[in-house]
Amino acid sequence: MKQKILKMSYLVFILFALKMIVYYIAVDIPIFTSLSYWVTMIFFGLALFLYCNSSKRTRKILGFVYVIFSIVLFIDVIYYNYFNQLVSVNQIWQIKNIKGTEDSVKSAIPLMSVLILIDIPVLWFIRRRFRHRFSEVSEKPISKKMRRWIAFGLVFSIIMIAVNPFRLVSIQKINSTEAVTVHVKDAVDSTLGKVIYDRSSLSTILQNKSVSADVVKEVTDEIDDKAVSETEDNTGDSVKTRNYKDIGEGMNLIVIQVESMQNFVLNAEYEGQEITPNLNKLLEEDTLYFNHYYTNMGKGNTSDAEFSSLTGLYPVIEGASYDLYVDNDFLALPKLLSQKGYYTCAAIGDDKDFYNRATVYPRLGFDYFYNEDNLEMDEISGLGLSDQSMFRQMAQNLSEQAEPFFSFIITLTNHYPYVLDEPLEATLKLKSEDEGSMFGGYMQTIRYTDEAIGAFIEALKAEGLYDNTIIVIYGDHHGLNCLDDDNYERMTEYLGYEYDYDTMLNIPLIIHIPGLGSSETIETVGGQVDLLPTLANFFDLDLSDSVTFGQDLLNTDEGFVATVAYMLQGSFIKDGVLYEIGRDGTFESGRAIDLNTHEPTSIDGLEEYSQKAVTVTEMSKYILEHNEAVMPIEEFTGMMETLVAEIESEDIN
Repeated sequence: MKQKILKMSYLVFILFALKMIVYYIAVDIPIFTSLSYWVTMIFFGLALFLYCNSSKRTRKILGFVYVIFSIVLFIDVIYYNYFNQLVSVNQIWQIKNIKGTEDSVKSAIPLMSVLILIDIPVLWFIRRRFRHRFSEVSEKPISKKMRRWIAFGLVFSIIMIAVNPFRLVSIQKINSTEAVTVHVKDAVDSTLGKVIYDRSSLSTILQNKSVSADVVKEVTDEIDDKAVSETEDNTGDSVKTRNYKDIGEGMNLIVIQVESMQNFVLNAEYEGQEITPNLNKLLEEDTLYFNHYYTNMGKGNTSDAEFSSLTGLYPVIEGASYDLYVDNDFLALPKLLSQKGYYTCAAIGDDKDFYNRATVYPRLGFDYFYNEDNLEMDEISGLGLSDQSMFRQMAQNLSEQAEPFFSFIITLTNHYPYVLDEPLEATLKLKSEDEGSMFGGYMQTIRYTDEAIGAFIEALKAEGLYDNTIIVIYGDHHGLNCLDDDNYERMTEYLGYEYDYDTMLNIPLIIHIPGLGSSETIETVGGQVDLLPTLANFFDLDLSDSVTFGQDLLNTDEGFVATVAYMLQGSFIKDGVLYEIGRDGTFESGRAIDLNTHEPTSIDGLEEYSQKAVTVTEMSKYILEHNEAVMPIEEFTGMMETLVAEIESEDIN
């Protein structure tokens, strides 16, 4: 009897070992050079031993846990293939935001993810076929007391590794990649963590992530310096002249967030055809073009891109900011402009409740929201109203509004799966090998959106609005994921260099100011978090009563932006270099890419910037969790100075 049970146990153990090899390969975690895989196998070995020596009821419970664990691994692989990160408990609440993106989700399911689940039907069949062997028990089963001790040791070990109370670096490496404890830690952080996320816990988090007091002080001083500089400018007593100060005073503002627009398409050709002829023309006159601008969105995708752009805050990795912080107060761009007498409106040719926009927009300060309920849905393609119809209607709507106005327009047509539905026609001609590919479809739909923007500018001119309107255009996020093998190979071939995060996350920022008299390309690195401070300088908006983590890109000595999604926390982009922290969460295992050559470069001297990336994203999360975005900067810096003192005290002890 015992031999039969052991044979079945060996089979289950082997199948699980193979499952975990597939999993670790799929999520790019080393198997044989790290402890994570072996820790998982030890956990499973103990659980399997309990299974073989337990009652029928306990076996059912352990079997159920095994199935759930396998499903979590399956979701992990899919999520990693899209976001380069493992799934969080908080993503459960984002299921409602899947509407219209089902094809995107399906495309993110790699073959490897199916292999994660294949052992379950195999084991089910074997169990049904050899039911009697599974129902047998050992002739000399271990005592109930011993089983309890093994179960206690297993649970205790998982909790201790997940919590890591002694802040051991070796445990941190395991905890960042081990399949069981990484999700246990996430569950704890996502439930209990929300309750206890006060200043002392922020201090503990920063210390656990090896952030020094000096880095926290530096970030605090930078926020304080920006506020002081802005206050001095408002009184007219500034000792420093700010570039482009008040240049937009009294002018209208239109901000266009373009779906999936990456920077590589600008001033580029495909088979001798300009990809974005209208945007290229815009760059030639009266335009400030930021060519090292990057998305810093979180898991909320498009909604997080607009959230960060309008508020100057970093989103969080746990979920869409519009869902998590729907009741928060913000001194966002529309509210600040409204205080100066602007009429403010937002527009998207989609469901008003998608990503909670109908609820959030009034809190951000928008007076009116154009959506599928009040736009004429006369031309549908993909997710919703076509870009050309949207811009045609918005040009007419804005011509009827009193000036000055601020209009925030979100495009939709250049969204995956990058297909132009009838009656839309593609004007970019593809090579036969690119027809039907994601790369080819992307090129055609971005050309369509470019043509829609060109027609919109002409309509503004016809309505007499163009000369007195600043037009800001930026991308929300990438369109072609470099983790997808087909995208990687075709983009690498097209670009002439390896397609990596430095190109994938690079989106354009275009600020067109009629009458500027010149055009300029700004090399300073920036992100969506910097848009509000930059425009605040243009329109003389006072940011001294709100916390923002961006900076005015036209009046800064050094560019910097932390990343939230795709690369793990601690990753960043600064002038000249992109740094991605290692999968185990340690700086030393990370890598760097030169932004100009697109080649690997040394990580020496970048550790302080990695700590800075952790600091600004954790500070921003703290502000959001406590609804303290509307706060005098003096109060915020005072609070952070106390935090610095706490960290210094802990370091001494």
